[in-house]
Amino acid sequence: MKHLKITAAFLVIVATPIVHAENWSDALKSVNKESNHVLENSANAVNDIEKLLANGKTLHTAELTNVLVQRLGVTPEQATGGAGALLQIAKTRMNSEDFAKLSQRVPDVSQLLAAVPVLQPQSGLGGLAGKLAGLSGDHSISTALTAVSIFQQLGMKPETMQRFIPVIVDYARGNTDAAIADGLGVALSTQKK
Repeated sequence: MKHLKITAAFLVIVATPIVHAENWSDALKSVNKESNHVLENSANAVNDIEKLLANGKTLHTAELTNVLVQRLGVTPEQATGGAGALLQIAKTRMNSEDFAKLSQRVPDVSQLLAAVPVLQPQSGLGGLAGKLAGLSGDHSISTALTAVSIFQQLGMKPETMQRFIPVIVDYARGNTDAAIADGLGVALSTQKK
């Protein structure tokens, strides 16, 4: 049925110039011109589809960022930096094998980690984080305080981190098994383990 519609449409396109032509030579030129036009449009359509597929890959890698922007009303920069900061916390708190599985199965984890902004020196919590980590011997405290500082540097309140966590865990749950997503939730939890 689909091929019949396409064939009928092509015949209408090709036959229309023939009806209005004064001789066969003009008719053939018209058909040739219309055929070239159809082929050119088809080539343009193929190029457009290839661009959409390429953009789809780009959007796929930014999918978590888009979800955070839509659900929380933050900017793309805030979503990327905040998610990356929280994933850094998870990396310090999760079993290394589980975090490796998370990174392999959940799109854009490595890109988000790489996109975390550098903490500016004027941030008071950044220096405090280093001192507390040295006193406690717990690198995850330093990472958590650094994440708070990054959220502030990005123009978000520290409590915004709590709004990010369920979105990130739900996103992970949709891309990996429940055990890994649950482990991520525990790693990002403020409750004592």
